[in-house]
Amino acid sequence: MCFSLAVAHLLTLNEIFKKDLITIGSAGRITPFKAFDQIIKTLSEIKNTTDHKPFRLLIAGTAKTTHDQFYFDHLKKLVQELKLENEVTFLGHIENMQDYYAKIDVFIHASIYPEPFGLVVAEAMAHGCLAIGCNQGGISDFLINQKTGLSFSSTHQDSSNSLKEILAPILKPTTSTTLYKEIAENGQQ
Repeated sequence: MCFSLAVAHLLTLNEIFKKDLITIGSAGRITPFKAFDQIIKTLSEIKNTTDHKPFRLLIAGTAKTTHDQFYFDHLKKLVQELKLENEVTFLGHIENMQDYYAKIDVFIHASIYPEPFGLVVAEAMAHGCLAIGCNQGGISDFLINQKTGLSFSSTHQDSSNSLKEILAPILKPTTSTTLYKEIAENGQQ
């Protein structure tokens, strides 16, 4: 399935972080080691336990194997069980990722296996997104915690809590966005 997001206009970093709705993105092959379920569960917990800005999660990617398809079916069922149908959208394959990155504010990469490089994280950063990713593997070479992005140990047993500690303040209505804008700008450079 090919899906292209229409871009009405490109937002500057200041405009992005002034919006009431926070758009979160994650992209890659829909497969268990990419841990999309962890992102969904973390957002559900934030939605149900803390005061938060409205958010949307846009997941780009497709399942390529039968095993991946079972995982994708599990993700869709999880979204229904957690009552996140209005917040989570599966976009399928996207031809023009630039349009996708232009529509998101925060990019999360939660792979449970350290990536050799993490191209989607670098691309998201280059497009001005606030990047959240693993503190191991190739991503840690360019995503420096609190400087060019926010990192957590996605391979650790307690990774959901670590991700929640990062995301909850970003989604909190009263949080000053100055620090996040600076981090995103550093990451873009």
